[in-house]
Amino acid sequence: LPIWVHRAIDCATARRIAGHEGDTAAKVEDSLSRTAMTPLKRGLVRGAISARGARRCLRLAWTLADIDGSTSPTQHHVLEAMTLRGDEI
Repeated sequence: LPIWVHRAIDCATARRIAGHEGDTAAKVEDSLSRTAMTPLKRGLVRGAISARGARRCLRLAWTLADIDGSTSPTQHHVLEAMTLRGDEI
């Protein structure tokens, strides 16, 4: 990726972390909407994605949200992350 993309990701991640300073990972994940989590839950129930894969997918969704300037991932970000990872939707 170009250097400007890495810098944008770093800046967006710093802004997001500053907004959740002192929060636990579980509390930050609770800030996701139920709608955003639906594709991941469906994949977990069907066995199409492992718990580890879901966690990695969430991290990618957060990165995509950061790049878009969103405060938290939407269902679109989660679906895009699953597609990029090659997970079944």
